[in-house]
Amino acid sequence: MIDKNGNGEINRKELKRFFKKCNLKMSNAEVKDYMNRMDVNNDGSISLGELKKMFLKRS
Repeated sequence: MIDKNGNGEINRKELKRFFKKCNLKMSNAEVKDYMNRMDVNNDGSISLGELKKMFLKRS
């Protein structure tokens, strides 16, 4: 589970923890860049809606 605090959104710390758990070595700058691309409304977290939009764009 990525959303550790259960608020329905993924923050940068949760995303970095998820990448680490998946054995993906991401620098802080890379995680920040990833967040910036996915966080459409720039509120500092990735909502389920933003995540869905990102996956739909890629398919």
